[in-house]
Amino acid sequence: MTANMTYPDMDRLIDIKELSETISLAEQTIYNRFNKGGDLPPAIKLGRSLRWRESDVAAWIASKQPAIEPKPLHTAPPKRRRGRPSKLSQVPYQQHKDSELL
Repeated sequence: MTANMTYPDMDRLIDIKELSETISLAEQTIYNRFNKGGDLPPAIKLGRSLRWRESDVAAWIASKQPAIEPKPLHTAPPKRRRGRPSKLSQVPYQQHKDSELL
């Protein structure tokens, strides 16, 4: 068997350095999460090293993407606050009033 032989049905394994670059976490954070059973893609232990399947990492990243909710076409106008208006809400009115005087 030659060293250059590739297996098309096998997934590529990535090491901790490549995983840390892919998911933007420090290597030590990944080790800590792995030891405590934290939120990480499933790992394969080869001797003393950890490896991750590329497909598992991609699926884990996809599961972390927030679901995009469509925005409603028409939104209700904001409710007016009761009571005396704040200074911040009076500024546009005051500027408009001053421009009429000029």
